[in-house]
Amino acid sequence: MKVKSFALGMTFLLTLILSACGSTSKVGINEISLKELEKKFDNKETFLLLAYAENQDDIDRTNFIKAYDQALKDYNLKAYFINMIDMDEDELEVLENKYEHPDSRGGWSPSYAELTLVVDGLAGLENGYDHKNKDWLNDGKDYLKEMDNINSGIKDILAYLSAHNIEIK
Repeated sequence: MKVKSFALGMTFLLTLILSACGSTSKVGINEISLKELEKKFDNKETFLLLAYAENQDDIDRTNFIKAYDQALKDYNLKAYFINMIDMDEDELEVLENKYEHPDSRGGWSPSYAELTLVVDGLAGLENGYDHKNKDWLNDGKDYLKEMDNINSGIKDILAYLSAHNIEIK
């Protein structure tokens, strides 16, 4: 009996360890590399993505990532972010053309800062709060004070997920 209990306990522990090793992302916002992002796209995964092409000092000064991290945690969601500042226009266009959903509502651009829903590896089916001001980082905003707008965008995405029976994994 002790051997059976020990074996069961070890099996449970091993399962727990392996499941933890397979997933390094957490609730909130998680940085992702371009290679990892393309793999998620190519594997036709469904997830939330915040892509942008901006100077990191400006991102830090405006609390942009911190604000999204806080909002996503409030909704118990996880998302990925990537700064594509080092990509040239042609590379961004190739990425956009390859991974934009054909039914995209308003388009998706990997350099345009907005939270977007990626469904089955295609982006832009539904977008959250977007920064319509072309100079959005230079307008002096602290995005921790823009939580109503960010939360509203997340609610729009959640409503879309619910209405279309889509689950983020």
